Amino acid sequence: MVVVTFKAKRIQQQNRIIGFASNFMKDKLGRGPQNIKVKILEDIIEIDLKGYLVDIEKSLLENGDPQDIEFVNRIRARWLEKNINLIEECISEIIEKDVRFLFAYGSPLEDIAKITLIIEKTS
Repeated sequence: MVVVTFKAKRIQQQNRIIGFASNFMKDKLGRGPQNIKVKILEDIIEIDLKGYLVDIEKSLLENGDPQDIEFVNRIRARWLEKNINLIEECISEIIEKDVRFLFAYGSPLEDIAKITLIIEKTS
């Protein structure tokens, strides 16, 4: 009989979310982030991405033009908007609880992003 502790299960779920995020981005964007960290807290999931920009976005940002920064932000926001339902579904399946998108933060010049989801309370 295998007994999986709460902590071990949470680590497994975090690792599965990392695998999902990496593969999802590779499938949709052609490459995944260089680094992904996932924290599952009591009722929040935080996904931190580092090195997530594709080459064309990096080339747009080389000179730091504010219009180019805003353009990359808009593209990424729109991409997330179009994919958030699928992301919620897949993560809900991994953690076996419903999740809902809360917010995303991105800093293209630093090549970092954070996605935060709420774990829905079950009655």
